[in-house]
Amino acid sequence: LGRTDFDDGSTSPPDGRLPDADKGSKKMTIQHVRDVFYRMGFNDREIVALLGAHALGRCHTDASGYWGPWTFAENTMSNEYFRLLIEERWSPKISHNGKPWDGPDQYE
Repeated sequence: LGRTDFDDGSTSPPDGRLPDADKGSKKMTIQHVRDVFYRMGFNDREIVALLGAHALGRCHTDASGYWGPWTFAENTMSNEYFRLLIEERWSPKISHNGKPWDGPDQYE
């Protein structure tokens, strides 16, 4: 099932091909995402569509500093990511597993 990949990372794109999760400010993060995808020929509308891939999976503290699923159905492809962005009330994350949250600013 799925695609066949190589045993090592020799055919993988170099680091920096995909955007980092956070560049320290909203303005810098937005510009970083645009810089990465503009050089691949995408416009803002296409970038937003690609970001919908966040409907699948979750973020991990060891990879980005953030934690948790992007949606309530992390194994289902849907428009849930966009719906949640628009319709939910968001508040700063203050705890994780009963301990104070010490990661980057995150909303839940």
